[in-house]
Amino acid sequence: MIDAGISPNIYSYNILIGRLSKEGRMKEVECVFDMMIDSCQVPNTVTYNSLIDGYCKNGLIGKARQTFDTMLDTGCTPNVVTYSSLIDGYCKEGLIDKAMQTFDTMLDTGCTPNVVTYNSLIDGYCKKGLIDKAMLTFDTMLDMGCTPDVVTYNSLIDGYCKKGLMDEALQILDTMLSKGCAPNVVTYSSLIDGYCKKGLMDEALQILDTMLSKGCAPNVVTYNSLIDGYCKKGLIDKAMQTFATMLDMGFTPDVVTYSSLFDGYCKKGLMDEALQILDTMLSKGCAPNVVTYCSLINGFCKQRGMDDAMRLFKEMSSKWQTPDAITYT
Repeated sequence: MIDAGISPNIYSYNILIGRLSKEGRMKEVECVFDMMIDSCQVPNTVTYNSLIDGYCKNGLIGKARQTFDTMLDTGCTPNVVTYSSLIDGYCKEGLIDKAMQTFDTMLDTGCTPNVVTYNSLIDGYCKKGLIDKAMLTFDTMLDMGCTPDVVTYNSLIDGYCKKGLMDEALQILDTMLSKGCAPNVVTYSSLIDGYCKKGLMDEALQILDTMLSKGCAPNVVTYNSLIDGYCKKGLIDKAMQTFATMLDMGFTPDVVTYSSLFDGYCKKGLMDEALQILDTMLSKGCAPNVVTYCSLINGFCKQRGMDDAMRLFKEMSSKWQTPDAITYT
C-alpha cells in the first residue's frame, strides 16, 4: 500500500495491529504502531485495545499497563473491552489484587462490566483457590443483571473440583442446567477430573456416561483424567483399556497421557512395561518431560535398578530436561 503511494489510514492500521496482536506478534505490532505515529495518525480506543489485549495474552502485563497509562495520558477513553482485557491479564498472572483495583477504577469511571469482565475475575479467584470470593463475584454479577454463561459456570465448577468439593460442584451444575445453560466438554471434564483426583472412579464414569448420552464428545483432557485416576488407584489394566479407547476414538496422546501411564507402571514396579510406553511415546514424536523422567528414575531406584536410573538421569540432562529438586531426591 505504502509502496503504491497510498497512505494507510487509522482503519488500515487498526486492522493490521489487531491481526498481528491476535497472532501474538507483538514486536511487529510495535513497529506498525510506531509507523502509525510517524505518519501522524492518532491511535484510538480500538488501537489501544488491540495492543493491551495482545500484551495481556502474551503475559506482558507490564507493557499492557504502560499502554493503558499512555492511552489515558493521550486523552483516549478506555471502554469495557480495555478494562476487561487488562483485568484478564492480571488474573492470568495471578495478580488478583491488581485486577480488583482495575475493576474498581472501571466502576468509578462509570464503565459497566460485562460477562467477560466478571468471568475473568471469577476464574482468577478460582485459580487462586479463593472459591468463596469467586462466589461473591458471581453473586455481584447476578445482582448487576449480568447473565452468566458456560464460561462462568465452568470456572466455578472447576474451582470446586480442584478443592475436592464435588457436592458444591454438582450444585453449580444443577444451577447451570436450571438456567438453560448447556454444559460442554470443559464442564464434564472438570467434574471427571475432580472425581478421579478423589479416587472416585465409579462417579467419574457416571459423568462420562452422562456426557456421552448428551452427545458431548470427550477430548484428550477427559481421557487423561481417567487414565491418571486409574493409575493412581493402581488399576493399570483399566488405564490401558482407556488408553486404547482413546486411540480408537482418534485422539493423539500427549505428554500428560504418557506420564500418567509411566507413573502407574513404575509404582507397581513394572519397569519393562514402563520402558515400552517410553518407546511408544518417542516413536510418536512426543517428547518426555521432567515428570516422565522422574517417574522412571524413581521406579528404577525403588527396584534397585541404579544403572538404568543413572542412564535415564544422564539422558534427561543431555537431551531434554533439566533435573529438578524432585529428581535429585
